[in-house]
Amino acid sequence: MEEGLLGGLLEFGAMGMFAAFLVWQYTKMQARFDKLVEKFQDQLEGIQDKNDANEQKLRDRYDTVIGQLQDDKTTFRVNVAEQISQAMRHIDSLKDKVDKASDTLQIQIESISLNQRNTHLMVEKGMGIMSKMEEDAKLRALAKKMAKE
Repeated sequence: MEEGLLGGLLEFGAMGMFAAFLVWQYTKMQARFDKLVEKFQDQLEGIQDKNDANEQKLRDRYDTVIGQLQDDKTTFRVNVAEQISQAMRHIDSLKDKVDKASDTLQIQIESISLNQRNTHLMVEKGMGIMSKMEEDAKLRALAKKMAKE
């Protein structure tokens, strides 16, 4: 069949030969184009695989970073809660100390007040005694004066 086709093309002369060349060129170009398309598809698959691997790396890194941030957040919350608890205990102990100091100061104030009142009473008593002594001295002086007269 090829001989008949080739013979028929040779009968047409240069045009037949040119038509044979075009058919040959078309089949070769089609094979080359098919190889090129296949190679391009292989490259695309390689790029897609590489892209998938990079995406998975990014996801793994993202998951790691998010996990670390959540751990840091949890640790921070625990530390803050612990510090608040310590501060509250310290405030309670200071409150107890202030209450005790307040009680002590109240007792001291009452003691000073009693001492002041006692001192005031003693001064008044002393003034009363001094007044009596002055009156007695005046009476004696008067009695001496009268005795001289």
